[in-house]
Amino acid sequence: ARQRHAPKDSDCSGALKIRLPLGPMDREDARLSARDERAQGWDGAQLSGRDGLAGFATGQPAAGAAGDEGCVARACKRLRPSAGEAAMPPIKGLTDASSFGNKTIGYWSSCCLNLNNVMGAAIVALPLVNQQAGWLTPTLAILFVFVVSSFAATMLVEAMQRVPGNHDLKARWEFCALAGHFFGPRAQTAVSWLYNISLQSTNVAAMIVSAQILDVFIVYTVGHSVALDYHEWPPRFIRSESSISDPWLTQWVISAGFLLSAVIAIPLGYINLEDNMGFQWASLVGLLLFTCEFFVQFALEMTPGTRWEREDPTWGPDKMPTFKSAGQYQVLGMAIFAYAYVTTIPSWANEKVPDVNVNSAVWWPAVVGTGLKLLAGILGGFAFRLVRENGDALEGMDNILNRLVEPDMPAVTIYSAYFWNISTLIPGIPVLAIMVRYNLLNSGVAGPKMAFFLGVVAPWLV
Repeated sequence: ARQRHAPKDSDCSGALKIRLPLGPMDREDARLSARDERAQGWDGAQLSGRDGLAGFATGQPAAGAAGDEGCVARACKRLRPSAGEAAMPPIKGLTDASSFGNKTIGYWSSCCLNLNNVMGAAIVALPLVNQQAGWLTPTLAILFVFVVSSFAATMLVEAMQRVPGNHDLKARWEFCALAGHFFGPRAQTAVSWLYNISLQSTNVAAMIVSAQILDVFIVYTVGHSVALDYHEWPPRFIRSESSISDPWLTQWVISAGFLLSAVIAIPLGYINLEDNMGFQWASLVGLLLFTCEFFVQFALEMTPGTRWEREDPTWGPDKMPTFKSAGQYQVLGMAIFAYAYVTTIPSWANEKVPDVNVNSAVWWPAVVGTGLKLLAGILGGFAFRLVRENGDALEGMDNILNRLVEPDMPAVTIYSAYFWNISTLIPGIPVLAIMVRYNLLNSGVAGPKMAFFLGVVAPWLV
């Protein structure tokens, strides 16, 4: 119905204002709006036979709409839900904007943030996977998941734009609320559980690795580290001078490295994503600088006449397998874990500057990150023996950083390995914590204080 047909003295607060003809996006927004109205219990077919909302969605007047002021007036009113739909809860989303960041993340900052998220912690495990499974299938799996995940990330932003009225991403739609919008409240609840458990599990693993590396760094620089052992009552302080990957003989400890990691990460989880960008830039500089140093060390280790020919002639770059069937079970899981950054995309999209090109800000960081992962996995696998003769991993070699901090490495490589952890793994912890906090807030599950506790503090207590 055209605007001129709306009653000027209607009892509705403001008559419908619909332009004709509608453009393709306007028609799509109207169609989705009509679907959402029906999903929440409003029977749009009662507007004018079965053609009321269909006319709005297609840009054509509904049958009998011309001159039918009663039909247009009824379109302004909320109709009562049917008996079977009255109990359906509304889809949650778009909470108080003051709890979130503003749209200030520009193009280069977007590339910085997405590259840091793309890298993640999986890169340190790739050399071992390449030795156990051969370098061919891990390389192909990484390339395949890189393409699929990049498309998934951009399509996720398009799904955000398909929410009616959100083509310019002006409203706040996080991952879980978005699932609820398209699939309903039950799906939102299920996705929320899976999403939060997934991100928190990743964060807990990163916390443990970061704490261990920091403890070893403290031992290397100070001579010993301390921890509170609460395995037996009463708790007691213990001391370690071991420089192995896990310097404690028990897992029931709160160590100096653990506390230092928490002191760095928890305050950064309290502020918003946009406020973390300074720390993310510092993280990116450390990531590129120290990773390049590793590549240099890998190249030196592969130089003819180096240690392998003198100390271990059974290993060298030419001993790296191309394919080993025994190790294939871990390849796909490793590749998917290496690109788990997709779940962080909605939070970034909600705080990016409107004119940032999504495809460019997603694909280019993914391309650079994929190149760094492939180089680290292949060169690291060529450079060091990480497995025994039977194919089992040597102690601590599931993390290439543990090999790079051994006493036979140059001091610059040892310090680079320690600072790589500090500048790369630890900064990723508050980013994922912020994503969890945002989703709890946006879905209406918790208020600001409880969302901060559950998303940022609680994983450290686990």
